[in-house]
Amino acid sequence: MQVDFLHVLKQFLAPYNVNITVLKKPYHSFHSEDYFTLRSMINPEDGFLKTAMKFITHLPLNHMVIVQDYMGVFHVLFLMPDNLDAVIIGPFRIMKDRESHSKLKSLVDADVYHHLKEYLIMIPTIRENLMNVNITSMLALLYSKEKLKIQHIVEETPLHFVPNKRLFTKETEDVEERMKRLEERYYYENEALEAVSAGNVAKAMEMMRKMGGLDVAKRFALSRRSQKNSLIIFNSLLRKAIQKAGVHPYYIDEISSRYSQMIELVMDDNEYYMMMNMMMSDYCSYVQMYAANQYSSLIRKIVNYINMDLSKTHSLQEIANHVSMNPNYISAQFKQETGMTITYYINHQKMKRAAELLRDTQLSITAVAEAVGFLDLNYFSRLFKKQMGRSPSAFRKK
Repeated sequence: MQVDFLHVLKQFLAPYNVNITVLKKPYHSFHSEDYFTLRSMINPEDGFLKTAMKFITHLPLNHMVIVQDYMGVFHVLFLMPDNLDAVIIGPFRIMKDRESHSKLKSLVDADVYHHLKEYLIMIPTIRENLMNVNITSMLALLYSKEKLKIQHIVEETPLHFVPNKRLFTKETEDVEERMKRLEERYYYENEALEAVSAGNVAKAMEMMRKMGGLDVAKRFALSRRSQKNSLIIFNSLLRKAIQKAGVHPYYIDEISSRYSQMIELVMDDNEYYMMMNMMMSDYCSYVQMYAANQYSSLIRKIVNYINMDLSKTHSLQEIANHVSMNPNYISAQFKQETGMTITYYINHQKMKRAAELLRDTQLSITAVAEAVGFLDLNYFSRLFKKQMGRSPSAFRKK
């Protein structure tokens, strides 16, 4: 029950880049979470972590506690019923939460507020109903024997809030300090790119957060042109990462060209950080969809031919003609190397492409079906539900 529930919860929150931390008694490892480390850096007088540790120790079963701190950052806490492991969802922010920013603005001078606000942009943001409806419903199933009790806690604004201004001012570093910081940054950058090459979006996002957390002040010192230039460089690094995974140059050019145009449209800091997250996630998706490095040259040729035009209705004979091989031979070889039949692979790729169109465009479901080669809408809907676990209309509503 525990493994299944946490797996489902992590899968549900993964698209939003919201962390889940699981702690075993006596819950000492919570201090390692980046957000609380940064809180203590921002305000050396901060005692929230110590209070949180005590609170978790006395947390009752069948309680979901929603904690909102004075910077408008949320955590959700609850205990697993079978082993009392503490589960912490967060940190995350709620869209359109202006009240917290107003409180924060009244605490500090304009320059420090500007930097704090820009730091908060890096924290994942979700819609309020996602927490109030979806997460609550999932926890209600976990505590099916007893009614789930929900408790809201809002952290009081500190009376003496004196941010560590050294975070927001440029200081001279000696050569050794600078070398150490750059070594760490390049380590996390390489780890992030390796994760992209493997299509591991969760690890890629984690490494990017660690990379960004090394230098709070310098992240916010970029001019708009410098931000765009850094995104251009980032786009080039991601190109190389998915090329290493065996993604065909056709797809590499497609995604990198699209982002080259989008980068020039970035107008503010929020869009800058959102663009970085989008690029990381999309490049990982391309590896998941199109990487063929692990296959022989024959199977790579077949895979690329199929993916090159998912609007076509590919037949085994047509594919065999394209590679000048016997249909029975390529069918057996494809199954041996990929673990699936050619027909299953074609339909799987078509449904993944359909899911992208449903998520990212306003095309009608009929138009989406036609875009991936299906003229029979009922057959398309049945196949989509079988592959994706929900109907096209339900998928789009999500």
